[in-house]
Amino acid sequence: MSNISMEKRLELVKQVRSQYQRNQYDMSNREQILYGRTAMAEEGGGFQEGVDNRQEIRPRSSFRLRLFLAVLLAAGVIFLKENEIEIAGIAMEEVFQAISADYYNNVSELAETLSQH
Repeated sequence: MSNISMEKRLELVKQVRSQYQRNQYDMSNREQILYGRTAMAEEGGGFQEGVDNRQEIRPRSSFRLRLFLAVLLAAGVIFLKENEIEIAGIAMEEVFQAISADYYNNVSELAETLSQH
C-alpha cells in the first residue's frame, strides 16, 4: 500500500465512510419497519472518528402537560370548595360526592344486562 498515493487513500476512506453511513441508515429503516424503533438521526451532518454520530429521536411526551393540568384542576377544585363557590349551580361538595361514589353495582348491572342480549 506504500505505492498508493495519499489522494487515493483519502478517496478510499471517504468511500468506506459513505458506505458505513448508508448501512447505518438502511439498518435504522429496517429496525423501524420490523420493530417500530425510532430512526437514528445524525448529529451535525458529518462523520467524526471516535464519535457516535447517531442520536435516537424520541417521541414527544405530553406527561408534563397532563401532570400540570391535573395539579391545576385539583388546586382549582380545592380552592372552589374552600371558598364555597358554585359553578353552574353545582357545589363542589356534589362534585366530591360524585367522585367518591361507588359505581361498582351500576357497572355490574350494566354488564349483566348487556350479557343477556
